Amino acid sequence: MPLFILLGWLVGLVLGALATVTALLSLGFALQGVLGALGGVLAPIVAALGSLALAVAILFLVMGFLVAYLIATRSIAPLLPAGATFPLAAPFPTPVPVTLAATPGEFFGRGLLIGMNVSVDVILLSLVPIVGPVLATWAFTVISLAAVIFVARNRVYQGFLGWSAWLFPLSWLATVFGLLLFIINIPFAFTAFGIGAFAFDWTTGVIETRGGLSGVTGFNSGFSLGNFTFLAGTTAAGAAAGRFTTPSTSSHETGHSLNTAAMGGVVLWINAIDENIFPSSENLAYGELTAEGHSRNMPGTAVADFSLRLWF
Repeated sequence: MPLFILLGWLVGLVLGALATVTALLSLGFALQGVLGALGGVLAPIVAALGSLALAVAILFLVMGFLVAYLIATRSIAPLLPAGATFPLAAPFPTPVPVTLAATPGEFFGRGLLIGMNVSVDVILLSLVPIVGPVLATWAFTVISLAAVIFVARNRVYQGFLGWSAWLFPLSWLATVFGLLLFIINIPFAFTAFGIGAFAFDWTTGVIETRGGLSGVTGFNSGFSLGNFTFLAGTTAAGAAAGRFTTPSTSSHETGHSLNTAAMGGVVLWINAIDENIFPSSENLAYGELTAEGHSRNMPGTAVADFSLRLWF
């Protein structure tokens, strides 16, 4: 079945490259090498679309991520509990941890998401003056390895992926909002818990804040915005020693950060809609299942919840 991930990754590379090169051509970028050759093929299409070319490219890319996410979601639907009918009013309960089995469709959808993210990040980073080729090569290698099952489940690799996400353009579709909320929230969180409101996960390169405006969304536990995570609650972040390296809300939220690094910030927003708005899948949303897998990768007693084996 791992071949389905490879197939999805390859298709995702192509789709991501088509969308990104179209967008760059519409913005007047002069592309060289392989990108220039692809640009030559797409140039007539861009010319025909005119001023709509950029919007069409962005829509094509977003729809690609959405379709890939839906493929993965529909593929695991038969494995969900029989009593799960959407929308869910609350997380679906389970007395013991439940790990969903792998399916060819989920593998293909996962590969698609990773492949599209690879293309966009690599092409955009390649445009950076002087160091672009180095950044692009690093992004291609680190993100693509998320499609290799035994590598993705390695915690050392997860550290490289999480830290590298600070460089990835698509990750910043989530991280930039996390940075803004983090800055705005500093005085409020500090007032609530002092310096203990803030913590840093050295294993994934994620900054965690507890308190202040972290509960403004109404989430009971927490949420992720790229390389920033925010936890609600009545205790300081610093009070939970080892929370990043044991099954916990913190390690679950850093699982979302890894999702963003491997699949792009678009997927974080798709998951947010899936989980909370439509069809309100709660803890059975695809992004929630994979994020919980990161928490399940930690030693200790696993939380009684559902997960998919992406990060463990």
